[in-house]
Amino acid sequence: MFLSAYRSWDHPAAVARGQSFNSVAHGWAPAGSHHVKYGNVAESVFIAGLFVLAANELAAIARIRHQPAEAGQCLTQARSMEEAVRKHGWDGAWFVRAYDDFGRPVGSKGCAEGKIFIESQGMCIMAGIGLTDGRAKQALDSVRPRADQ
Repeated sequence: MFLSAYRSWDHPAAVARGQSFNSVAHGWAPAGSHHVKYGNVAESVFIAGLFVLAANELAAIARIRHQPAEAGQCLTQARSMEEAVRKHGWDGAWFVRAYDDFGRPVGSKGCAEGKIFIESQGMCIMAGIGLTDGRAKQALDSVRPRADQ
């Protein structure tokens, strides 16, 4: 079982509640304000997608454990992070890969090289981001012509 790797439920649940030391777990505004948290910190849209996926899974586990309040907290954090990805991680046709230490996008249409990275597309879509508004399909449609080159 997933949680057998942990000594208790507390650690993964604390991460899902946003009580980790990773600024991504608290949401971010990559246009420079993320530097305030812990100095110059790059932000990963891939990891943000992973967080959404994991928080949703932890919510399901909390429901099985008959902990509805914990499940609700996990879902709240997932929705918050999903909104941050929608607002800051979407480049108009795909999910950016990350933001560097200076708040510049990596994997963006504005990049001379490395315009699109498959990892953030896959992770955000597996997390369910963009499934209802068409962004998931648009992101994969943006990957296809570049992958076929």
